[in-house]
Amino acid sequence: MRCFLHSLSPFCHVMLYRYRFDSGTALAKHHISPPLEKWEASALCEARVFCPFTMVVGMEKFGAEEYETSLKRVQESLQAYPELEIKILPGSTHTAELAAQALGTTPGQIAKTLCFLADGKPILIVACGDKKIDTKKWGRAIEAKKIKMADAETVMQITGFAPGGVCPFALRQQVSVYLDNSLKEYDITFIAAGTPHSALPISAEMLEKVTGGSWVDATK
Repeated sequence: MRCFLHSLSPFCHVMLYRYRFDSGTALAKHHISPPLEKWEASALCEARVFCPFTMVVGMEKFGAEEYETSLKRVQESLQAYPELEIKILPGSTHTAELAAQALGTTPGQIAKTLCFLADGKPILIVACGDKKIDTKKWGRAIEAKKIKMADAETVMQITGFAPGGVCPFALRQQVSVYLDNSLKEYDITFIAAGTPHSALPISAEMLEKVTGGSWVDATK
């Protein structure tokens, strides 16, 4: 399964319970409109996905006002870094593919921010959109026995951001942030800035500075 998860988009993520994305009936029950396109239905990542369906499941109480608040929180956190400028996009960027199309780049340059639980403790990781998280390798690096993906509700409680727009800083709660070495392959990557319609171009060096994150080899 490929991605763009909770941070999944590459910007978000959510658990992929029992629903079939190719089932018109299942989608109809959740009032998804318009229907998912084929390519959207296949944008899966590690058994989790970030598409309109999961967004609805995880965002029942996350509307325009909440998005505005999220974006404002990110903007305020960047006041000390005037050189960093958030880009507001006309379309959704909740998957790496959509973000890449909107920004005229490749999915690999779209950085996804994912929330996991390491031995029950919330942690975040930022990685290139075309990479898969290797939880075993990551677990060995940070001495965690078990790492699993957090569900959408936990993500919102911890980060204050809804799936599709998770930013690795300006978080609601203080958590450890890890930066995958894959980010160093690009001069600039794009991270979500609190909403699925925003992106922040940032260098690996600056991302480390803003997030206080630790570098790790956690992808394959």
